[in-house]
This record gives sequence, C-alpha cells and structure tokens, in this order.
Amino acid sequence: MGGFIDVHCHLTGDEYAAVGGVGETVKRAIDEGVTTLICSGFDIPSSEEAARLADTFSEVYFCAGYHPSELKKYTEGDLERLNELCQLQKCVAVGEIGLDYHFDDNPPREMQKEFFLRQLMLADERGLPVVVHSRDAAQDTLQLLTDNEPLLKKGGLMHCYSYSAELV
Repeated sequence: MGGFIDVHCHLTGDEYAAVGGVGETVKRAIDEGVTTLICSGFDIPSSEEAARLADTFSEVYFCAGYHPSELKKYTEGDLERLNELCQLQKCVAVGEIGLDYHFDDNPPREMQKEFFLRQLMLADERGLPVVVHSRDAAQDTLQLLTDNEPLLKKGGLMHCYSYSAELV
C-alpha cells in the first residue's frame, strides 16, 4: 500500500508546541499512513521555516510563496529570497499564492494581482507547479490563470477553492 500524501499543511506555527511539537506531529502522521507532507509557506519566515523542516524530516517537502493576505509584510528583496528558496532540492511548488478578496483589510486587489503574476513567473522560471489560494476572487483568478497559461507548464493545485464545477 502506497500511503497518503498531505499536499498542503502548515507546520510552521507555534500551535504545535501544545501537541508535542512538529516532530511529534510528523511522527503521528507517518504512524497513520502519511508518507509525505508538503509544508506550505505563506510569507518569507514561514517559507524559510518550511525549508528548514524539509531539511529536518525526510518525509517533509515544502512550498515557498507569498499568500495574498500576507503581502502587507512584503519588503524589497522578498521575491529574490523566494527564488532562492525555490531552488532548494525539496521545494516542490511555489505557494501558497493567489488572490483573496474576502477581508476588507487585505492588500489592494491590484497589488495582489501583481504579486500573483510575479509568483506565476517565478514558478515558470524555476520549473515548478503552483499552489493557488483563491477566495472571493473567482473571475480575477480565472482571468489571471487563463491569460498566463504558458507560465503553468508544471500545473498546479487549487488549495482554497469554493467555486463551481463549471469554473474548474
């Protein structure tokens, strides 16, 4: 039997201390038949920590990316740092990236679209798939992905998706 792959988890938070730490969480997952965990970054610190966890645990791989809600923290040079992380051996995708229009205090839509596109370009440059987060932004997400289909040679995963089957 091949086991299960957790294609999107967040192992970088402090909440794991309450349940014995990340190591215990990974061990329990393996004991339950999960053979691979893909830890998704959502900003620079979480992407760096995901890379560190991938180095620590043979069963863990990672994604590096900037979640649209986290773009408020963006500083000059962050895309270059993502590029560096995406070159590491255990980086399997650029993510978690996309558009999120759900909360009023999220970064402006145009900024989200710009960084979504820039990260799609990074994925293409690195030969990686993408992990797309899309909440309350169906038409803009579809438009960006359709307009930039040539950048999606390695495909991707829709992580946060609550739209219709027709839109898929």
